[in-house]
Amino acid sequence: NLLPSLDDDDDVCPSTASESEEDDATNTLWESLDYKGRLRIQARIGRDHRSRVEGKDIYYNEQIRYLRKHVQTDINGGECHSQVEYRMLFQLYDPENNPIFERPVDVTNRNNNGRVKKDDAAGMVQDLEMRFNLISFSLRVPGTVKAWSHESPTLYRLEVILVQSDVDEGKEKCDMNDGVDGFVVDRYHCKIGFRSIEIRNRELLINGRPVLLFGVNRHDHSETGGKSVTREEIHRDLTLMKQYNFNAVRTAHYPNDPYLYDLADEIGLYVVDEANIECHGHYDMICREDSFSLPMLDRAQRMVVRDQNHPCVIGWSLGNEAGYGANHAMMYNWIKTYDSSRFVQYEGSNRPIWGQLPHVYDRVDSFTDVICPMYPSID
Repeated sequence: NLLPSLDDDDDVCPSTASESEEDDATNTLWESLDYKGRLRIQARIGRDHRSRVEGKDIYYNEQIRYLRKHVQTDINGGECHSQVEYRMLFQLYDPENNPIFERPVDVTNRNNNGRVKKDDAAGMVQDLEMRFNLISFSLRVPGTVKAWSHESPTLYRLEVILVQSDVDEGKEKCDMNDGVDGFVVDRYHCKIGFRSIEIRNRELLINGRPVLLFGVNRHDHSETGGKSVTREEIHRDLTLMKQYNFNAVRTAHYPNDPYLYDLADEIGLYVVDEANIECHGHYDMICREDSFSLPMLDRAQRMVVRDQNHPCVIGWSLGNEAGYGANHAMMYNWIKTYDSSRFVQYEGSNRPIWGQLPHVYDRVDSFTDVICPMYPSID
C-alpha cells in the first residue's frame, strides 16, 4: 500500500521557473516545478488471511524484525540452535533509475527504545508502526520530486527487499546495504508517482491546481474478439484518447486489465476506477438486501487493494445503475477509511430513494464526493 504524495508542509519550489513565471499560471509548465515529496508505505509478509482470523493462540514465524531460535537435531543426537531475523529494506529510484536514498531505508533496524537508528534514515521516518508481519510508516523524500500529472507523467520506482539473516545455501545474498548481513527471501518493485488530489471550493485540484476533466467511458470491446481484448487493442484505445486531447477515462463498468493502469501511468491519463457492480435489471434490490452486502463490499475492496499504487487512479466509483442503499454506504465508508487520498463517486446516490427517476441533490444520506448525474440535460 503506497501513497506517494506531495508534502503538505512545504510550498512549491520552482526549479526552472522564475518567481514572476510562477505567478502566471498560464505560462508555467507543470514539469518546470519541483515539489517536496513524502512516501506513505504499508507492507506485510504474506500469509493466508484465514489463519490470521483463526489465531488459535499459537506462534507464527513471519514477524518483521523478530528473532526466533530454531532447534534442530544433528547426526549425533545433539541440538543445534540458529536465529532467524526478517528485515525489510526500501529504496526509491528516480526516473533515470538512480537511487535516491544514500542507502536503502531499514525502518526495522531499531534501538532498544524502539526508535529507528540514526544511521537508518531516522530523521526522514515518521508514524512508524509495527504489528507482527505488518509495517506502516511515512518517509520524507530527500531533495525534491517531479509531480505526476496528465501533462507530465513522471514515474519513480520503489523496490522492497525482504531479507532473512540466517545463512542458507542457494539463497541470493543481500548486497543493497553493507550494514546488513543476510539473504534475499523476496523482492518487489513497482512504479509510482507523486501527486496530490483534493476537492476544494467545488474544484478538483491535482497537485494544488484546478483540473478540468475531459473524459470518456471505456468498455472492453474488440472488433474481432468481442469482450476479449489484447494489450495492443488497449494501447490503441488509450493512445487514441490522448491524440484527441482526452485526459481521463472511466473503467465502465468494472476494473480493467492491469495493463491499462500501467499504460495510463506511463502516458498520463487520469482514471476513475469503477467497481464491478451494475444491475439495472434489479435496480432497487441488491443495494438493500443484506445477502448482497458482502459480495458488493468484496468487489470494491479487491479493486482498491489491487489498483491503489497507481498514480493514474484519482478516484473510485461504487459501480453503475445499481440503485442506492445501505450496501453502497458500507462500500463508501470502507474505501474512505482505507484510502482517504482519493475521491469516491457514485451517480445513483443522487437519485430518489426508490426508482431510477430524475436526479435529486438534497439527499442527506448521499455518500458521494462528486455530483455526477448521468445524461444531464443541456438546460
